[in-house]
Amino acid sequence: MAEDTFNLRKAWTNFVHMPFRHKAFWFLAIFLLILTVRDTFNLFNEYLDDPMKADMNMILNETMTLPNITFCIPTKQVLSHFPNGNDTATVIKQLAKFKNNEEMLKKRWPPELALHAFQSLAAMFTVEREMLGSHMAQVLYRFNNPPKGREFLNEKRKGIQFWVDQMAKRNLTFDEIFQKAGKEVLMKSIKQMVRITKDDEGPRIKLWPKITWISRTYVCFQPTYDEDNYKPIADQGSFFFLQVVQNKANENTEESKRCISVDFHGYPFDWSKFTEGGGTSRDGYHENLCPGLRHDVTVEVKNKYDMLENDEAGTACRDFSDEDEDEFTCRTRCRMELIRELCHCTPITTKYLAEDGDLETFPPCNYSQCVIDVQKQSNRSEQACTKRCYRDCHQLRYSVSVDQKVSVTEVEDQRVRNSNVTSIFLLWGSFEYIEVTQSRVYTTASFIGELGGVIGMWLGLSMLSLIQMMTWATEKLFVKATDVAKDVKNDYERRHSSAQDLTAKNNSIRQRK
Repeated sequence: MAEDTFNLRKAWTNFVHMPFRHKAFWFLAIFLLILTVRDTFNLFNEYLDDPMKADMNMILNETMTLPNITFCIPTKQVLSHFPNGNDTATVIKQLAKFKNNEEMLKKRWPPELALHAFQSLAAMFTVEREMLGSHMAQVLYRFNNPPKGREFLNEKRKGIQFWVDQMAKRNLTFDEIFQKAGKEVLMKSIKQMVRITKDDEGPRIKLWPKITWISRTYVCFQPTYDEDNYKPIADQGSFFFLQVVQNKANENTEESKRCISVDFHGYPFDWSKFTEGGGTSRDGYHENLCPGLRHDVTVEVKNKYDMLENDEAGTACRDFSDEDEDEFTCRTRCRMELIRELCHCTPITTKYLAEDGDLETFPPCNYSQCVIDVQKQSNRSEQACTKRCYRDCHQLRYSVSVDQKVSVTEVEDQRVRNSNVTSIFLLWGSFEYIEVTQSRVYTTASFIGELGGVIGMWLGLSMLSLIQMMTWATEKLFVKATDVAKDVKNDYERRHSSAQDLTAKNNSIRQRK
């Protein structure tokens, strides 16, 4: 210890008597070393936080991808073309006339059959999907035990079970009945549905409505094309026309004044109204396409966002592959799991999500057999499940503007307003939009480069010199550790040898005695 104290004092004495320029050098070296250590520490902290950056570019395309468009028409307006009634006996007779499933799905249905199937499907979606999850226990209880004045729910429940039995008997899928019944009813309301192009000499683009939603409030569909008819938007201006009519006998009623909605994100319906614990973007959506008017709806892409997967509040998203479930499917699965908890059965409208073997444990719902204890089960909800549902990291934001005009027809030299007709022209605006791409600030290579810049900024070191220093320090440490190990080993051998000598000496003394 005395030797160490003497050396320290000697070093301090040497420093005190050192020339000023040497003192300045060591002061500057220590100061720069402190700055280097500080910046290196800050760099490591920033790297571990995994920061992200956003690059913004202006994109000008020659063509634009045709968006998935969803139209939703008020159900009462669609059903205005059909007579009232719900005669199951007549429906059974009409079904018996179809020789096989192929004939049933291809031939036109009588109005009574189409209406019966449609209303039963609408009841399914309304009960199972168009209700808040926190209200499902009460809804299902009242559906099975209707209060006074709502006895018609018994007929709705029987209608649902009738078509569930028909699907099982005829080996038909839910989607086959869903699409057939929806189209049979919807086509009476669609007067025109045309994909508009400026190529007058080309073949006419074929399309058909794909039904995405049927309920007591709305019928939703998407114009659908096969591969040969799916053309990008090549020109500004009109690219789609839809004309919807309702029965004139439905005029001057409250239902006749309700408006059609259009959604350019392609959601099956406006599910934001029935979502808890999160919402959906409201851009690219317009719901005031009212009867008696011509609506020129101009749409364009405003921004395109490509974000990185993250779990941060407000920006949480996932990069979905083709096999992954998107946010809507995830929330649908949550609804299925909730009804399974309540009724121990699989909702008919979510049956397509059931895994192999699930239907043995949870058969398709027969709501007449669904027994719910409202007192115990009313607190069940799907919010814990929906927290696992994330939006897509790749998002388009649309800008929508609407110009409205009165729809008129020339009748005997007079202009008559078409109060039962809704005409919708879709027009594409600009082909220019802003693309925002998110990326990580640091990759492994860029971090090493940044680290080299930090250590070289103040002390003039390079990564090569740092590696050399680390190699030298490791070598010295290894040599020192080897020497210490040898000293310990020699000391142990010396002590062990001394102990053996002492033992031998003691044994010799005992033998002499």
